[in-house]
Amino acid sequence: MIWLRRILTIPLILIFVIIFISVLLITQLNGTLGSSGFYKAQLRRADTYNWIYDDFMPVALDEAEENQGSDLPIPIRAIKDDLVSVIKETLPPDWLQSQTENAIKAIVPYVVGDKDSFSIHIQLRDRIDLLAPAVIEVASQQEIYDYLMYELISNAILTNVGQAVDLPFEVTISEGEIFSAITQVLPPEWVQERLSEVIYDLADYMKGDTDRVDIVVALADSKTAALDRITSLADQKLRTAFNALPECNQADFNQALLNLPPGSLPDCRPAGLDYEGFKNALGIDVASSVDQMIGDRMPDSWVYTDAQLRQSLGEDNAELLDKARDLIANGNTITEADLRDAISDDGDTGLQTFDDVRHGIHNVRTWLWALWLIPVLLLVCIGL
Repeated sequence: MIWLRRILTIPLILIFVIIFISVLLITQLNGTLGSSGFYKAQLRRADTYNWIYDDFMPVALDEAEENQGSDLPIPIRAIKDDLVSVIKETLPPDWLQSQTENAIKAIVPYVVGDKDSFSIHIQLRDRIDLLAPAVIEVASQQEIYDYLMYELISNAILTNVGQAVDLPFEVTISEGEIFSAITQVLPPEWVQERLSEVIYDLADYMKGDTDRVDIVVALADSKTAALDRITSLADQKLRTAFNALPECNQADFNQALLNLPPGSLPDCRPAGLDYEGFKNALGIDVASSVDQMIGDRMPDSWVYTDAQLRQSLGEDNAELLDKARDLIANGNTITEADLRDAISDDGDTGLQTFDDVRHGIHNVRTWLWALWLIPVLLLVCIGL
């Protein structure tokens, strides 16, 4: 009968091998896919947190610029490296790693059914304290300086000036000449200092330290210096016009003054009369004219409030701004309810399937020790 017992061992051995390999595979999966440590190790081994900044983000910014077209005030390609640097300083790889691993540690036990809830809290308030100086450092770039000068500061100053200003006595100062005078008295260092103040005020507003934005940038001193330069330019133009007038005798000059329309130059200048005497004869005060026709239209300060911020963002994004402020001030807490809501977007069937999988994984993990009894019993039978 020994040959019969040996024949019976053959199917038992085959069944043992199949079940043993299956239980071994389940045990291996339980030690990897069912363990949060496995995912942490894989992410670290792939150097994922540095890959995000070194490879993924530059490509993502290129695609974002292509999708936006020419609507962006500053081309992303011009400041792409600086944007990546700002984000990396604000959310460094070690911070990303810490937040990701904490999330994995909380979520995996829930997914495999070991826990019925989880809570992940992400604090962003301290990130703003790192973001502000990083943005200030990048803002020293020429592209951002030009944008600030053209679109913000100079635009606020030149809003009421117009394309050109016609001063008395046929002298015209263009908007470009006024802008040039402004930029000469507002050097990059001045703009950088004002920008730092604005960014830190906005940072306090986003963190919830203040309930409103009320930024006032004094321009009175810069305005005075710009008007001095414009006055010099206007005086130079008037001198050129004076030198271009033909000479005449005093009688013809006096006759020309009698019929001279207000704000016009005579057809000639008397021989021997210098430029200053010419201005006195016509009662020309270049500085006064510049101050009245240009200076009175230029503001003494630039004011920026939260109302302007909301207006610039548009009505659709105003609510998003409030949500961002609340998120930064109070942080963000993610629970199993948020995960279930995201899954239920696909319908109740998806949520039910998720629950069934969770319970199935939990049962397998709970009774995994019992599964090993099957190949052990088979081994005993084979031995007998």
